[in-house]
Amino acid sequence: MRSSPVPGLGPAVGLVAIFATYAVGFFARPFGGLFFGSLGDRHGRKAGAEQAGASTLMAEYAPPARRGYCAALPFVGIQVGMMLATALFIPLAQFDEDVLFGWVWRVPFLLSAVLILVAVYIRLKPEESPAFERLEESGELS
Repeated sequence: MRSSPVPGLGPAVGLVAIFATYAVGFFARPFGGLFFGSLGDRHGRKAGAEQAGASTLMAEYAPPARRGYCAALPFVGIQVGMMLATALFIPLAQFDEDVLFGWVWRVPFLLSAVLILVAVYIRLKPEESPAFERLEESGELS
């Protein structure tokens, strides 16, 4: 008999619960983008949605001939992060199953504390783009 992916629920109900959780995030994302994208357009790119704000900030700082390339870099960062996470987990997966599920799986999460520090630094350090500052000075933000 198959075990449930969600403890306390049957196999079918557990699977539906997993997909329902995914669906909530999938359908909520556009609303978050509208809210935070609008916030970023009015109050600065550092206040906007993460992915869209990062791409916009990169495009506004980039020289005109390199805007598309630079705006794509935040999307490349997602894939690089996934590859690094996979590369980190490969040696950890060699541990015995009891050890792996006992404490080893926590190692990547503890190491992510370093990434949190880097993210906070990146979030606080950069200035708004010159293009945004010109719009703000001219009163053309809406």
